[in-house]
Amino acid sequence: MSEENSLPQTETLTPDSKPSRSQSRKRMFKVRLQKIVSRLPKQLKFSHVGHVLVGAIAVGAAFATAKNSNFVHLQERHIQTSFFDIRGKVDFPNASNSPNAAGIIILAIDGDSMTQGTQIYPSDPKQYTYLKPIARWPWQRTAYAIAIERLMQAGARAVVLDIVLDASSSYGAQDDEQLRQVLQKYPGRITLAAQYLDEVKRTGSEIRLLTPNPTFQEASPLIGFINFYLSPDGRIHELGSEYLKRLVRANKELGAFIPQTPSLAEAALESAQISYPPPIGENIFFYGPSKTVEQVPFWHVLDPSNWTNYHLKNQTFKDKIVLIGPTGGGESFQDFHAAPFSGTLRYPEKMAGVEIQANAIATLMEGKSLAVAFPDLLLRGGVVLVIVLAAGYLQTRTSRHLRRFGYGLVIALLWGVISYSVFVRGRLILPTAIPMFAIVLSSASYLLTGVVSDRLKQLRVLQTAKAYKGSEDVREFLSATQQEEFQQVADGYSQEMLGRKLRGRYKIVADLGAGGQGQTYLAEDSDRPGSPACVVKRLRPAYKGQKFL
Repeated sequence: MSEENSLPQTETLTPDSKPSRSQSRKRMFKVRLQKIVSRLPKQLKFSHVGHVLVGAIAVGAAFATAKNSNFVHLQERHIQTSFFDIRGKVDFPNASNSPNAAGIIILAIDGDSMTQGTQIYPSDPKQYTYLKPIARWPWQRTAYAIAIERLMQAGARAVVLDIVLDASSSYGAQDDEQLRQVLQKYPGRITLAAQYLDEVKRTGSEIRLLTPNPTFQEASPLIGFINFYLSPDGRIHELGSEYLKRLVRANKELGAFIPQTPSLAEAALESAQISYPPPIGENIFFYGPSKTVEQVPFWHVLDPSNWTNYHLKNQTFKDKIVLIGPTGGGESFQDFHAAPFSGTLRYPEKMAGVEIQANAIATLMEGKSLAVAFPDLLLRGGVVLVIVLAAGYLQTRTSRHLRRFGYGLVIALLWGVISYSVFVRGRLILPTAIPMFAIVLSSASYLLTGVVSDRLKQLRVLQTAKAYKGSEDVREFLSATQQEEFQQVADGYSQEMLGRKLRGRYKIVADLGAGGQGQTYLAEDSDRPGSPACVVKRLRPAYKGQKFL
């Protein structure tokens, strides 16, 4: 074959005098891609949705707090119970160190005392004759008379009977007389229990104060009611005096008359002649779980040996307020309640009513009542609004949505720590559950909107890339992303090139790959006999001017 008819080893497919369509599209893609990356947040506006959601969450949390619905109240009480569990047991006042202070002890009507009466006494009535007053339930009033007499002789500051003795004794009038004489002997130093009852009659509901038997009330007129308000979480948190306030408010519109009397805790301090400042809060400061308050089984007071050789000798009851009430005994008593330090995973055992009364007395005596930091509901809602918005602002200090979510969790935890510290050290109750929930929810909204916004940006870029996928720069960009969707676009272009005939001569049969200088294809030269294989390289020169090419 002559030199004139032979083909060169390499043939350059030069562009026309005007820029090719591919070059124009490539330049347009670069410009458009830059605009998309720089202006996409303004175009989509979806990145702003997170801020809107945070604002809505903050307003919703503030409104719920200001409304103080049962749900909000319930969550806040759960948090307060958790704070008590975390704090644990603290020292309970068990000694008198000033005229306006006294130790508190419980003379417990417990399972041990019940066993002494029902099992030990019948085994030998002559030997254990001192157990006869507690041989069966209800106990003889003589048992309480003996106990009160011995307690007062032992130097007790006051005795509080946490049992409503409204009916006459089933053992006869002489049994009641024994107790009446002892009550009359120590006027003003014995507190008897009363109870508010909500009775349903034909004319409607009626509130009645169940008072002690008139025989006892005449001898010892100092009484106190034993009721407590049950919070939405089913636990007792508030002082007994708050129960009466709620009762009066609830019946004020109905014009119902509510007989008023002090709570048992207030009456107990009056009988002990202890003056105390008005409580700043309405919540009980619980010192610990069940058995935190010192307890002595009731039968110890009846047993001469126990009483003389141990309690008198060690001055167990001297200068103390002694509460007499049930702490055990199985199904005979129903005076057990859920409260902080009870009914939880850490402290599953419920607390006896007399133990709650002891905590209430100590709270008033030591001035440790827990107060709500922001009593005004509108102010409280405003504080929650500021807290959640401030947390949202701190989250926006980073543009990465995953970090925003992490910041939100840290801020919520930090607010919980602050609330706990104020609760324990300052005895103030800050709104905690709702702000923490709102902060976590706002961080989750930032995470969600961030992920969706990134996805929308990706889809927009992908859509633009598909329109300009023929450009070498575009395909290099798609390959560099290492994302499957972009790789598919690049692979799709390679599939489109297969079978195409360039300049009516070079038929592309395979994609050999791309390099720094361009894309390489395996082709068949249809102008030569047998259509031999050849290589077609689509160059990507550093300089793309027409003159250079």
